[in-house]
Amino acid sequence: MRKQIIDNVDIELPEFDANELNSLMYEMVEAFVYALGHQSNRKTKVESSELLQALLRVFVVTHKSMLLLLHRELSDPLMAADAISLVREQVEKVYVLSLIVDDEQKWTRQYFRSNWRFRYERFLRTQSDHGGKPRFQECLTSYPRILDQGRYVPVESGPNPQVLVTKLMARCVKYSFNNPNAPKHKWPSYFSKKKFDDYFMFPTPGKAIRYIQNKSTQQFLSTWYKEYQWLSRYSHIAVDKVFLNAISQSKLRGSVEETLE
Repeated sequence: MRKQIIDNVDIELPEFDANELNSLMYEMVEAFVYALGHQSNRKTKVESSELLQALLRVFVVTHKSMLLLLHRELSDPLMAADAISLVREQVEKVYVLSLIVDDEQKWTRQYFRSNWRFRYERFLRTQSDHGGKPRFQECLTSYPRILDQGRYVPVESGPNPQVLVTKLMARCVKYSFNNPNAPKHKWPSYFSKKKFDDYFMFPTPGKAIRYIQNKSTQQFLSTWYKEYQWLSRYSHIAVDKVFLNAISQSKLRGSVEETLE
């Protein structure tokens, strides 16, 4: 019989053991990773399965990083504040996972396409900034081959890889990078800003909600989005984070004064 899920439970209650919950979470994630890697009827495509497994493993690693920072809360409150930035990253992973589970073929493709675009743009930026420096020549010479290989994804059922990024769209990345503010009337015939953006688009959490087809998942992500926005303040250096140290020191002084009295 499935256990009843109770919402809005106070996790500060004595019966909650954080270490036990951490262990249970690690076991749960590992079980999911194992299941994804051992599907007998292969419901999930290989590339989607491997991406989901990688995201879940990174989720655990980031959680452990958060714990390390929280252990420094008393001695260095600002380090604990950085843990909140990692909580934001954890929530963002939920949106990425939700997209892939909702439509694995589309969003796995878009995830890797978006990544390829940023890798190519970084290469172009490195080439522009450091093209004349000898220590960069090996990288600048060999990396185009790696980028070209990255335009394809292996296919289980045949020797011919599937095209992830076409040569035309690779050309569009270069044009967009070199001409970021070009007016529409100067665009070359092969370039369309809308097609370009749509081709490489992988949505941020706020935009991801409207692409989710499952209504329950959509409602769940909408509820979490307000929390995500608040957590983002700790990544964007809002007042909460900047003055956290002063607030903590004030509380500490207050506690010391109460003890002395």
